[in-house]
Amino acid sequence: LTGMGNAEDDGLNEYDRDKNQKQSLVLHTIASACTTSSQFADVQAIAIALESKKFSLGIQNLSGGYTNYTYKVFLVPSVDDEEQNNDDDSDVTETQTALFVKLCFPRAFWNPDPEYVYDVERIANEYEMMLRFAKLAPGCVATPYLLLDVGDMKLLATQWNPDDEQMGNQFIDGVADERVAKKLAAAVAAFHCSHIDADFNTDARDCMIDIFPSMEDLLLKMATNQTASSRMKELTLELGVEGCSKLFDAATKSYREQDIPCHADLHMFNIMVEKKPQIDLFSEQDDIFGENGTFCICDWEMTMKGPLGLDMGRVYSIPVACILAHAISGNSDVVDGIIAWLNLYWKEYSDTMTKKSGQSTNFLCKSYRNAMAWLGWKLYAISIFEWFVPFFPIESGDVGSLKESVGVVGFTLMKLGFGEGGEGLTVDDLHSRLNSTISDEIDHIKSSRRGRPSLRRKSSILRQSNRRVSDAFKGMGRESLKKMISDLSQVGLDK
Repeated sequence: LTGMGNAEDDGLNEYDRDKNQKQSLVLHTIASACTTSSQFADVQAIAIALESKKFSLGIQNLSGGYTNYTYKVFLVPSVDDEEQNNDDDSDVTETQTALFVKLCFPRAFWNPDPEYVYDVERIANEYEMMLRFAKLAPGCVATPYLLLDVGDMKLLATQWNPDDEQMGNQFIDGVADERVAKKLAAAVAAFHCSHIDADFNTDARDCMIDIFPSMEDLLLKMATNQTASSRMKELTLELGVEGCSKLFDAATKSYREQDIPCHADLHMFNIMVEKKPQIDLFSEQDDIFGENGTFCICDWEMTMKGPLGLDMGRVYSIPVACILAHAISGNSDVVDGIIAWLNLYWKEYSDTMTKKSGQSTNFLCKSYRNAMAWLGWKLYAISIFEWFVPFFPIESGDVGSLKESVGVVGFTLMKLGFGEGGEGLTVDDLHSRLNSTISDEIDHIKSSRRGRPSLRRKSSILRQSNRRVSDAFKGMGRESLKKMISDLSQVGLDK
């Protein structure tokens, strides 16, 4: 790469310098790989536009930094041609042409082992899985175009999907599109009924399991801390050190099970939906969605043959965390709507699984109990690692309260799923326990905030900033997050 000789004079820190260098590398790689003979119209259009010299490539960082970077790569007209051809309809398609690009690293920086190699072959597996899922659920995944080696990294370029808003934004707003619940559940069920080899992408399994010990250690510290006072401490003391360890023994055993194909990272920031109509961004009307209720699942690099319930636990995690965040802000009126969305998802999923594969009641019971276990695991991880926390609908002064509430619900559900508390329960029993766990925590929140005024719900920071969040937003950095939130708070984003 050019410019390395003057690195110390560029005024950038190491992170920003690396980020800029990777952007340049991506632009060069894409420009070289796009040809007029490609089978894909978007790739052809880029090649033709670049050959005309009327356009160059632009790039926008979307998310990432811990296992990958993701970008929007698009055509930018030259200044002269923009002035001469701004009324020329022939250039409209070219200027709208864009690619979604992921540059994948051989390192997962959230993994505590600095020597661990996170095989970049996972992105080749992602490419393959996107092709497979497109046949199972047409229109629910972007078309993959290019898979390229870039040094010790790999690059995946796909269609820029018109559904380009993360669904997490809807739960942050407090109202979610029920059309997506049904369509998503049916598509996921179709995927779960398909075939996948036991050793497919199995390295992704080990990389995730590597973070379990650090999560367990933090739990055991709570269980042995005789001075701290918190509800989480009380819960861990009640279960005991041995009981807490058994939860993670069960989690490790479960994550190694090979029951069905699993996306394994199916949270709401990896599900893209139609953008909220621009005219309604600042209105008081929340329940306005795109015309078609379509969606697209992305980020398939962790796909494997895994445990029942894993994907459902991921699907539920952001909605449940948002329920608690809204309650802390005094907006518990949104709870019933989000719960209804989750109930609709489960009904469609269980009905489709029964129709497609004739699964038994025992299968559905294990699926639901495992889902509660993995929902609990994800909520506990959100609590201790602060994954996604800056984007939840709360004020900065309430972060501690949110972390505690999410942790309490997460730990309770882990006991239900990984412990002995859920053995022998029917689906209806498990469903009731999930609802009561959430309801009990909301009652505690209401009691704790008695006398405080409710805060007006705010439109998603991510939507307003045109940013995406992935890998728990870690690649953005704390200062960038603070600045983005501060900047947006100055422009009247209250809905």
